[in-house]
Amino acid sequence: MEDLLEEAAADGAVLVEPRFGGEAVLRPGFMALFREAERRVHARYPALRAEAVVSLLSWQPPQRLACVFNACLRAAREGLAGIDWLYEPYDTEAEWKTMYRMAEQAANAGLGITAHAGEFTPANIAAALRVPGLTRLGHAVYAARDPRLLEGLAASGVTVECSLSCNVVLGAVPSYEAHPIRRFVEYGIPVVLASDNPVQICTTIGREYALAHALGCSSNELLGFTANAVRAAFAPAARRAALLTELRQWEASARTGGESG
Repeated sequence: MEDLLEEAAADGAVLVEPRFGGEAVLRPGFMALFREAERRVHARYPALRAEAVVSLLSWQPPQRLACVFNACLRAAREGLAGIDWLYEPYDTEAEWKTMYRMAEQAANAGLGITAHAGEFTPANIAAALRVPGLTRLGHAVYAARDPRLLEGLAASGVTVECSLSCNVVLGAVPSYEAHPIRRFVEYGIPVVLASDNPVQICTTIGREYALAHALGCSSNELLGFTANAVRAAFAPAARRAALLTELRQWEASARTGGESG
């Protein structure tokens, strides 16, 4: 846990939201251990903040899923930030009724909610947008092929988590140049950059920003992605406000330095 946060902090991250499996949240003292890891890394990298997110797998046996979910509700009282829905079938329309019911409970408990959808087909994008409390959507690559889905995304206000390396490595798009990140921006959809599965994909958040820049995203657009990430973060309002203030101060300082140079 500590190694993961340190690697991200060393790469320049100021807010990290690692995903944990259900086994982690069932571990006694999970949130206390997470906060201790955050504290230790923060001592070496004072800019770092971290929030924990648990992935919920719809294909688990119902009793196991309920056990993990109830543990998430308990952990919410100790600072768990959010949940990330993963479901099957992934490439065709899934049954979302159970997820809708659980998501409503999670939102009422103060948990942020995101879900994977539309990575390899348009399936489940529309269904995911109906999840109670959903504020972010992972991938959504195939929404770019359907103007109605793009319009629905834009109207929803949901932030899209773009994982450039993951989408290319796993074949969701044929190349970086073919990634629809620019299409999302054109439609006014809030975009953030994400590493998704950095260990298996062999990427870092810094590399994702470098890739976006190589694809033509300007420095101002990259700053915009960072601001979007802070606004959409599963973090307390005070923490988000402090991060946005720091970002504005950094931007003003960089602008002044550039003008004086």
